[in-house]
Amino acid sequence: IADNMFSSRRVILKVDRGTTQLEADLQFDHLNPWPRSLFFPGAMGWYAFVPKMECYHGVVSMDHGIKGHFYFGSKRIDFTGGRGYIEKDWGTSFPQGWVWLQSNHFHINGAATIPCSVMLSIAKIPWRGKHFNGFICGFLYGRKHYVFATYNRTKLKELRYTNRDVQAVLENNRYGISISASRQNSATLLSPVMGAMDGRIAESIDASVQVTLYKKPRKGKRLVLFDAEGRCGGLEIANPHVLG
Repeated sequence: IADNMFSSRRVILKVDRGTTQLEADLQFDHLNPWPRSLFFPGAMGWYAFVPKMECYHGVVSMDHGIKGHFYFGSKRIDFTGGRGYIEKDWGTSFPQGWVWLQSNHFHINGAATIPCSVMLSIAKIPWRGKHFNGFICGFLYGRKHYVFATYNRTKLKELRYTNRDVQAVLENNRYGISISASRQNSATLLSPVMGAMDGRIAESIDASVQVTLYKKPRKGKRLVLFDAEGRCGGLEIANPHVLG
């Protein structure tokens, strides 16, 4: 787009709006893409094959390294050594209501765990003249991906929310994940409505995200595999009342 370039490996940003100048050159390495297979080509699973859905979602990388810098006017910010996350949406409109969160800045006992990343999306999805609550949750811990989604028989056991907080519990046959997130400040972003960028959503990038991953036992207590708080989290809570 003009002098700007966006890919899974690099972002070049050059924006001059008079009083606002932005410039960046960021390179990404050691990407961790969403696991793929023939019938599950990405984060949406087999729903990716359904034609004319209002919104499609993809996760390009759950976690990766960053090299490069960012200029905001004359202020230079060095992103080298940071952690990145990339996802994408395409279609005509965002859902009527949704909850979305992401964080890949986790620390355990003061030491960073790399790679470690979580994302959760719960939305009201139109389907054959009706609607249902669809959800996708991915958790990357070490080199293992845990996927909790509508298409792999995961159950959404709990969903609670306010305008600033959300709590969710999801379980499949083997594992469960409990997520609690709370946002502080937020910025207003443009969003698509019937093909035009006429919508407005509030997104935070300073949310705290508590994640507990556990293995479901056949007998006895569950085995906790991970329990830590993530920071620098992204969080959107848009019309959540439509989720019921």
